Amino acid sequence: MIKLNVVSRIADDKDFFNFYLEALSLVKKKFGHCIGIYFIGEIYCTEVFNKIVTRANELSIRDLVSFSNKSIPINELPSSYNDVYLNISIGDFIGYSSIECLYYGLKTIFYNGDSLVSSNSKYRCFCNTIEELAFLLNDIQSSSMVMQNLIEENRQLLQYYFISDTDKKELLKLLI
Repeated sequence: MIKLNVVSRIADDKDFFNFYLEALSLVKKKFGHCIGIYFIGEIYCTEVFNKIVTRANELSIRDLVSFSNKSIPINELPSSYNDVYLNISIGDFIGYSSIECLYYGLKTIFYNGDSLVSSNSKYRCFCNTIEELAFLLNDIQSSSMVMQNLIEENRQLLQYYFISDTDKKELLKLLI
Protein backbone atom coordinates (compact mmCIF):
# COMPACT_ATOMS: atom_id res chain seq x y z
CA MET A 1 0.00 0.00 0.00
CA ILE A 2 1.25 3.47 -0.88
CA LYS A 3 1.61 5.80 2.09
CA LEU A 4 1.42 9.53 1.52
CA ASN A 5 3.51 11.51 3.96
CA VAL A 6 2.62 15.14 4.57
CA VAL A 7 5.38 17.05 6.35
CA SER A 8 3.64 20.02 7.90
CA ARG A 9 2.56 21.28 11.25
CA ILE A 10 -1.18 21.12 11.88
CA ALA A 11 -1.91 24.82 12.35
CA ASP A 12 -4.57 27.37 11.50
CA ASP A 13 -2.52 28.76 8.59
CA LYS A 14 -2.33 25.26 7.05
CA ASP A 15 -6.00 24.50 6.55
CA PHE A 16 -5.77 22.79 3.14
CA PHE A 17 -5.43 19.16 4.22
CA ASN A 18 -9.00 18.21 3.29
CA PHE A 19 -7.96 18.35 -0.38
CA TYR A 20 -5.64 15.44 0.30
CA LEU A 21 -8.40 13.46 2.02
CA GLU A 22 -10.73 14.09 -0.93
CA ALA A 23 -8.12 12.65 -3.29
CA LEU A 24 -7.66 9.52 -1.15
CA SER A 25 -11.41 9.04 -0.98
CA LEU A 26 -11.67 9.39 -4.76
CA VAL A 27 -8.93 6.79 -5.28
CA LYS A 28 -10.71 4.39 -2.92
CA LYS A 29 -14.14 4.88 -4.54
CA LYS A 30 -13.08 5.02 -8.17
CA PHE A 31 -10.24 2.48 -8.23
CA GLY A 32 -10.65 0.43 -5.04
CA HIS A 33 -7.17 1.27 -3.74
CA CYS A 34 -6.57 2.19 -0.12
CA ILE A 35 -3.78 4.71 0.26
CA GLY A 36 -2.72 5.77 3.74
CA ILE A 37 -1.82 9.30 4.72
CA TYR A 38 0.57 10.17 7.53
CA PHE A 39 0.68 13.75 8.80
CA ILE A 40 4.19 14.41 10.11
CA GLY A 41 4.31 17.45 12.35
CA GLU A 42 3.18 18.93 15.61
CA ILE A 43 -0.46 19.71 16.22
CA TYR A 44 -0.65 23.41 17.04
CA CYS A 45 -4.34 23.88 16.30
CA THR A 46 -6.79 21.30 17.59
CA GLU A 47 -9.56 22.86 15.48
CA VAL A 48 -7.71 22.04 12.24
CA PHE A 49 -6.79 18.60 13.59
CA ASN A 50 -10.45 17.93 14.45
CA LYS A 51 -11.53 19.08 10.98
CA ILE A 52 -9.13 16.56 9.42
CA VAL A 53 -10.42 13.74 11.62
CA THR A 54 -14.07 14.71 11.06
CA ARG A 55 -13.63 14.86 7.29
CA ALA A 56 -11.78 11.53 7.26
CA ASN A 57 -14.71 10.00 9.18
CA GLU A 58 -17.23 11.51 6.75
CA LEU A 59 -15.29 10.05 3.81
CA SER A 60 -14.98 6.65 5.55
CA ILE A 61 -11.19 6.74 5.38
CA ARG A 62 -10.34 7.47 9.04
CA ASP A 63 -8.51 4.13 9.28
CA LEU A 64 -6.13 5.37 6.55
CA VAL A 65 -5.19 8.59 8.38
CA SER A 66 -2.47 8.81 11.04
CA PHE A 67 -0.47 11.51 12.79
CA SER A 68 3.06 11.66 14.20
CA ASN A 69 2.02 14.38 16.69
CA LYS A 70 5.57 15.70 16.54
CA SER A 71 8.03 17.19 14.09
CA ILE A 72 10.60 14.92 12.52
CA PRO A 73 13.66 16.33 10.71
CA ILE A 74 13.38 15.72 6.97
CA ASN A 75 16.67 13.81 6.86
CA GLU A 76 15.21 11.33 9.40
CA LEU A 77 11.95 10.64 7.58
CA PRO A 78 11.05 7.16 6.38
CA SER A 79 11.85 6.44 2.74
CA SER A 80 10.65 2.94 1.97
CA TYR A 81 9.61 2.15 -1.58
CA ASN A 82 5.94 2.77 -0.73
CA ASP A 83 6.51 6.13 0.97
CA VAL A 84 5.55 9.10 -1.19
CA TYR A 85 5.70 12.68 0.06
CA LEU A 86 2.94 15.15 -0.74
CA ASN A 87 3.71 18.86 -0.72
CA ILE A 88 1.69 21.92 -1.61
CA SER A 89 2.75 24.11 -4.52
CA ILE A 90 1.55 27.38 -5.98
CA GLY A 91 1.55 26.70 -9.69
CA ASP A 92 5.09 25.56 -10.40
CA PHE A 93 6.51 27.23 -7.29
CA ILE A 94 7.58 24.91 -4.47
CA GLY A 95 8.84 25.81 -1.03
CA TYR A 96 12.00 24.95 0.84
CA SER A 97 10.67 21.82 2.54
CA SER A 98 9.72 20.47 -0.90
CA ILE A 99 13.25 21.09 -2.14
CA GLU A 100 14.58 19.35 0.97
CA CYS A 101 12.40 16.31 0.24
CA LEU A 102 13.83 16.17 -3.28
CA TYR A 103 17.37 16.65 -1.95
CA TYR A 104 17.04 13.70 0.44
CA GLY A 105 15.65 11.49 -2.32
CA LEU A 106 12.12 11.31 -0.96
CA LYS A 107 9.63 10.56 -3.73
CA THR A 108 7.59 13.76 -3.90
CA ILE A 109 4.30 14.83 -5.47
CA PHE A 110 3.06 18.43 -5.53
CA TYR A 111 -0.57 19.47 -5.21
CA ASN A 112 -1.35 22.94 -6.49
CA GLY A 113 -3.02 24.80 -3.64
CA ASP A 114 -4.00 27.86 -5.69
CA SER A 115 -6.92 27.46 -8.09
CA LEU A 116 -6.03 30.80 -9.73
CA VAL A 117 -2.53 29.73 -10.79
CA SER A 118 -2.12 26.47 -12.68
CA SER A 119 1.06 24.50 -12.96
CA ASN A 120 2.40 24.38 -16.49
CA SER A 121 5.04 21.85 -15.58
CA LYS A 122 5.92 19.06 -17.95
CA TYR A 123 6.27 16.83 -14.90
CA ARG A 124 3.39 14.63 -13.87
CA CYS A 125 4.33 15.02 -10.21
CA PHE A 126 2.66 18.46 -10.31
CA CYS A 127 -1.09 17.99 -9.87
CA ASN A 128 -3.47 20.90 -10.46
CA THR A 129 -6.67 19.20 -9.30
CA ILE A 130 -7.87 16.57 -6.87
CA GLU A 131 -8.69 14.40 -9.88
CA GLU A 132 -5.14 14.66 -11.27
CA LEU A 133 -3.77 13.77 -7.84
CA ALA A 134 -6.15 10.82 -7.50
CA PHE A 135 -5.27 9.47 -10.97
CA LEU A 136 -1.54 9.79 -10.26
CA LEU A 137 -1.92 8.00 -6.92
CA ASN A 138 -3.89 5.23 -8.61
CA ASP A 139 -1.24 4.87 -11.29
CA ILE A 140 1.55 4.76 -8.69
CA GLN A 141 -0.35 2.08 -6.79
CA SER A 142 -0.96 0.10 -10.00
CA SER A 143 2.38 0.34 -11.78
CA SER A 144 5.97 0.21 -10.57
CA MET A 145 6.96 2.01 -13.81
CA VAL A 146 4.97 5.08 -12.71
CA MET A 147 6.87 5.05 -9.41
CA GLN A 148 10.16 4.86 -11.35
CA ASN A 149 9.05 7.79 -13.51
CA LEU A 150 8.25 9.78 -10.36
CA ILE A 151 11.74 9.09 -9.01
CA GLU A 152 13.29 10.24 -12.29
CA GLU A 153 11.14 13.38 -12.43
CA ASN A 154 12.21 14.23 -8.89
CA ARG A 155 15.89 13.83 -9.84
CA GLN A 156 15.42 16.15 -12.80
CA LEU A 157 13.55 18.72 -10.70
CA LEU A 158 16.30 18.74 -8.09
CA GLN A 159 18.78 19.84 -10.76
CA TYR A 160 16.81 23.07 -11.19
CA TYR A 161 17.36 24.02 -7.57
CA PHE A 162 21.02 23.19 -7.09
CA ILE A 163 24.08 24.17 -9.01
CA SER A 164 26.43 21.45 -10.21
CA ASP A 165 29.98 21.19 -8.85
CA THR A 166 31.35 22.11 -12.29
CA ASP A 167 29.20 25.25 -12.43
CA LYS A 168 30.22 26.16 -8.87
CA LYS A 169 33.88 26.05 -9.87
CA GLU A 170 33.22 28.16 -12.97
CA LEU A 171 31.32 30.76 -10.95
CA LEU A 172 34.06 30.90 -8.33
CA LYS A 173 36.63 31.49 -11.08
CA LEU A 174 34.58 34.44 -12.29
CA LEU A 175 34.42 35.91 -8.81
CA ILE A 176 38.14 35.59 -8.09
